[in-house]
Amino acid sequence: MDHVFLLNPTAGSGRMIPQLVPRIRAASKQTGISYTLYETRFPGDAARLVSRCAQTGRRFRFYACGGDGTLNEAVRGAIHQKNIEIACVPCGTGNDFVRNLGGHARFLDLAAQMRGHAVPVDVIVSHTGEVAINGVNIGLDCNIADGAQLKKNLPLVSGTFAYLLSIADELRRPLGQTMAISTDDGEMQVGKFLLCAIGNGGYCGGGFRALPNADVTDGKLDLSSIRMLPRRELLPLLPDYHAGTHMKNPTAQKYIRQKVCRRVHIRTPEPVRVSFDGEIIRTSSLRLRIEPGAVQFCIPC
Repeated sequence: MDHVFLLNPTAGSGRMIPQLVPRIRAASKQTGISYTLYETRFPGDAARLVSRCAQTGRRFRFYACGGDGTLNEAVRGAIHQKNIEIACVPCGTGNDFVRNLGGHARFLDLAAQMRGHAVPVDVIVSHTGEVAINGVNIGLDCNIADGAQLKKNLPLVSGTFAYLLSIADELRRPLGQTMAISTDDGEMQVGKFLLCAIGNGGYCGGGFRALPNADVTDGKLDLSSIRMLPRRELLPLLPDYHAGTHMKNPTAQKYIRQKVCRRVHIRTPEPVRVSFDGEIIRTSSLRLRIEPGAVQFCIPC
């Protein structure tokens, strides 16, 4: 198997990759596994490379070294390719996907990564071809993720702090988006929502456990829709939302609907921002489905 480290030079505001390369070299020496370094040059470059390598029929393991966006690119190139394994070395802003599988420290052990084994994990796919291995967000969560990408470039700002600054900004702006949300069981919700989160994984926004029951291998989408609520009720709810205990809070039970499904269709009166693992598109009609076991994902040993 060929081991290829995909280095996103902008990850972690450009600070992490120079520190990472000596650690990759040391892990290679420790494990006796050779490797190749590839620095991505433009958006979509990682997806292009992974897809091209998949067509050779050879076995590859690609290590996405960056944030959830870098991982998303690698997944786009690897979906339904049995000869391709994807690993994640979390050194970006959010790094939410690995929280579902043991957290950052586990995945920053590079020797354990190189010795690791792959398991099939689910992927969310849209009707227009976008993918998400972690989650899709509309409304407040999406706007926060978009703002965090800008704030991570500020001096002394990185990781979760970028998301906290973005939250503070968004809460000062008008909130809410009119949506019609329908699922494959025939249920439809219509109204003004603070946000809608569709998860394969349970975390978003740099560690908020929005969907605490999500499982990346269960072949299901976890859907959370939050109707508009007064700010005086929203702010005290945020600590529970971060911890994933919000559905035990009586306030949350009044405004939040959580369920599992396999398909969801969301419509809005005008195009809105939608986040796929932090990558932003604009649309007024979004159809999502879960693709069970669509990517071979590496678990550190």
